Amino acid sequence: MSTNRREFTKKVAASGAALTAEARSELATTLPQEGALQRSWLQAKNYPSDVLGADLAKDKLYRIGRIASAVEEKGDVLFTAPLITLTPQLIDGAEAGTAYIRFRLYGSQVVRMLISRDNRPWTDASPMLEWPPGMEKTPARVSKSESSWVVSSESATRIKVSPGDFAPAISPDGAVNIEFQDQDHFVETRGQWDSFAALFLDGASDPATTGISLYLHPGEHFCGTGERFDRMDLFGRQIDLVNADALGVNNDRAYKNIPFLLSSRRYGLFAHSTARMRIDIGHHSTRAVQWLLQDSALDMFLIGGGALERVLFNYRRITGFPKMPPVWSFGAWMSRMTYHSDQEVSAIAARLRKEQYPFDVLHVDTGWFTKEWKCDWTFSKEQFPDPPGFFRRMRE
Repeated sequence: MSTNRREFTKKVAASGAALTAEARSELATTLPQEGALQRSWLQAKNYPSDVLGADLAKDKLYRIGRIASAVEEKGDVLFTAPLITLTPQLIDGAEAGTAYIRFRLYGSQVVRMLISRDNRPWTDASPMLEWPPGMEKTPARVSKSESSWVVSSESATRIKVSPGDFAPAISPDGAVNIEFQDQDHFVETRGQWDSFAALFLDGASDPATTGISLYLHPGEHFCGTGERFDRMDLFGRQIDLVNADALGVNNDRAYKNIPFLLSSRRYGLFAHSTARMRIDIGHHSTRAVQWLLQDSALDMFLIGGGALERVLFNYRRITGFPKMPPVWSFGAWMSRMTYHSDQEVSAIAARLRKEQYPFDVLHVDTGWFTKEWKCDWTFSKEQFPDPPGFFRRMRE
């Protein structure tokens, strides 16, 4: 939003004036009678409930305020900023603690960011990360001018944070800018927000949530997030990354969720976490990509490269390149809808060997679970009473 528009909306709010337009239809303007019942899905879309899954009458929501300090720490940069309590009407309340924002640079094309409330250190020992020899940390330097905080490497400016509330512009490769969205509202002073640049949510009964909102450019498109049974372009989607038995290909459930997004503007986002996540890609607000996860911190890689192929290459450098599968996996597979017991599988294996049919894999599928089609990764005690013995006989 431009400065002129922002000042105009503040003046309108302060004066109590209202901008009105002639009603288009009775359906759009007539409110239900007092006490009349309405189904929840018929209500106007509500940011706290529809995006955050929050009830702010019970849950506590905070946003990150203005940067208070910045220091260099062993080649990284650490910012601190106050947490601002938000009322149920999304209006600023009292300060409530401190947010810590760490930045680390890798070479000339990757920026890593860690947002937390407990000054959490980096976690590098992780099955989600695989560091090649060339993926080394690059020393970061921080300086302050009249207009912004600046984090730079020897080659370029990588991060700028304006004097206002925390909403950095991050350039992982010195070319593309990834801006945080801090103007996602209609009238700021009336609490009409559709996202916040960075937030924390403490649920009354749910795990803590950390989230960010990035500016979604007009015409920007995204793909990624792992297995999907829909169009590749994810603009306009709200996706929950929760591994589940999909039970078909006609819904949003997925077996294989991957917390990675690739933008048509030639950058990538990778969240280093296995926690439950929600990514809203222009669904609730067409000017925001909102990324939420159920954890008290968010560890995010912002990946550049200049070309989409290079962005993907850098992502694979972080998470690891595909490995050659074992030789047996290229052999002949024997399967059916499913096999239901140790006895049945053993009989099939014995017959295949007796009749000299070549096979390298006997694929059991879902019949080994306690309850068929419910993937709980537990052998049925009735159908497979001795799993170690079963595998030993299969190997023999």
